[in-house]
Amino acid sequence: MKKMMCVLLAISSIFGFSFDKQTDLSADLMAQVSLIKAMMPNVNAIGVMVGPNDLEKVKESIAKAQSELGLKIVTVSVKDVRQKVGHYLRLAANGVVKNHGVQALIFVNGQDSITKNPLGIKMTSSGLSQSKVPVFTANEKGHSLGCLGQFNFDGSQWVVHIDSKTASKLEITLPSDVNGVILN
Repeated sequence: MKKMMCVLLAISSIFGFSFDKQTDLSADLMAQVSLIKAMMPNVNAIGVMVGPNDLEKVKESIAKAQSELGLKIVTVSVKDVRQKVGHYLRLAANGVVKNHGVQALIFVNGQDSITKNPLGIKMTSSGLSQSKVPVFTANEKGHSLGCLGQFNFDGSQWVVHIDSKTASKLEITLPSDVNGVILN
């Protein structure tokens, strides 16, 4: 293990990149919510799927986004479950859309595995597509899981890659001139 870490550190110093990602989960979420609001200005309610270990870390950014961006942020606190993860997450997401008028949903990319679970993300995206609610994630397979947006940290800022096929399916027209938004 130590040899592997030394090799990774050597490679990173030779090629000039870091294996450290932005670790301030609260700032990450604020940047991601801001990107959604910039490209979808009519959205006024966003659901945030967050696991139990990350909930406290994002409370500050949720309050800040609500006040600065004029958004209603609905926290969907989900617990780690062993079975039927996809079904559980889809039900939670459908409930928040129905009960709170959520118009977009973000999976927080923190330490909780439940919000990174590919099957859960896929089933949630599929379930919300009927309601025309876009789903966003930092999962590297986001587009293949049916998400409209896949967040990536490019070293200095968050960007969101938009799947144009999913946008068309959800009947969403997005501006092409928003900084940090990349249409694919």
